[in-house]
Amino acid sequence: MPFTVEEVSPSIAPNYTSGRYSEGNYETGKPGAYWVNTYKLESRPLYALPALTLHEAVPGHHLQIMLSREMENVPEFRQNLYISAFGEGWGLYSEYLGKEAGMYETPYEDFGRLTYEMWRACR
Repeated sequence: MPFTVEEVSPSIAPNYTSGRYSEGNYETGKPGAYWVNTYKLESRPLYALPALTLHEAVPGHHLQIMLSREMENVPEFRQNLYISAFGEGWGLYSEYLGKEAGMYETPYEDFGRLTYEMWRACR
């Protein structure tokens, strides 16, 4: 299943997170969407975008969720349940895979990955 990259709607962007994933649908053919908030880019930590993209798109939530939708013969409760510890752990691992794959081109981009890691540790 493909995914698209879309701008967060201007009507909600001023008070919206930096980005998130919106699930696709195999039955309707609707691709997943990685929403990126472009409101006031000059005030956003753009060095965190590679980590956010890896977390939300591929190999992150898009890949995770669409693979889970392909699974058959799973209990009904697993068909539409999002277990945040598993999902966010997948996202965290996806960010780290970016380091192993050389996706962070500057020390600042790796710092962006580390800021997300620190934020999760504090939570």
